[in-house]
Amino acid sequence: MKEGYYLGVNQYDEKVYLEKPSWDCDWYWGFGYLETYDKYGKWCSHTHFDSDILHGQKDCFSNFKAYFKETPLTDDEIYELCDYMRTFYILRDVAELYKHGYSWITHRAYIDILEDKDFYNLINKKQLPELFARIEKLFNKGE
Repeated sequence: MKEGYYLGVNQYDEKVYLEKPSWDCDWYWGFGYLETYDKYGKWCSHTHFDSDILHGQKDCFSNFKAYFKETPLTDDEIYELCDYMRTFYILRDVAELYKHGYSWITHRAYIDILEDKDFYNLINKKQLPELFARIEKLFNKGE
């Protein structure tokens, strides 16, 4: 099992973990991955927090509560995690825009003023690591 934060038990009686962040392909943060395991510890699935719980910034709290039969998080912690996760996805998208200078669908849409390595580095080297530290603190509240 990869290192992750325990979120709770879903409607299929699977334990769900949020994978810890990883610096992937040497240019972006991989994060938001949900890994599920059955009662024997066997891996079941890999999904994403944004598609399974955020649903494009709709009521994340209600979605979270509906997704999990049980969770160790309090209501306040669920709200906080939802906000952190939405912030992560926004920052990751903005960093990608600053890296490429366009949304990375077609290079014909490149706008040179949008390519900004300083902002890209600020997000990836300072802002997202600070966000990850706060998420770590949220899950390690007793330590």
